[in-house]
Amino acid sequence: IQRNGHVALFGPMRDITAYILSMERLLQRKDDITAIYPSHGDCPIPFDVLPELIAGAKQVADGQLTPTITEFYGKPVAEYDVGVAVLLCNF
Repeated sequence: IQRNGHVALFGPMRDITAYILSMERLLQRKDDITAIYPSHGDCPIPFDVLPELIAGAKQVADGQLTPTITEFYGKPVAEYDVGVAVLLCNF
């Protein structure tokens, strides 16, 4: 379940607030870093997707987006399409 090769999963042992802070730190250091290599999806990811990832993750964290309920490895998850990525969260 990906859009433009990007997908993030939030559930037990995953923290969307930490994800947002991490993306904000990467964005702040974009002049010092030459590439971002995530642990999955397309590599490297372009810096220009970071503002949209941050905004989308904040909307998810704040309850501003309505998810689509889908299955991921046989378990129901809340799928949030934030344009440049799909964020999957516990349902």
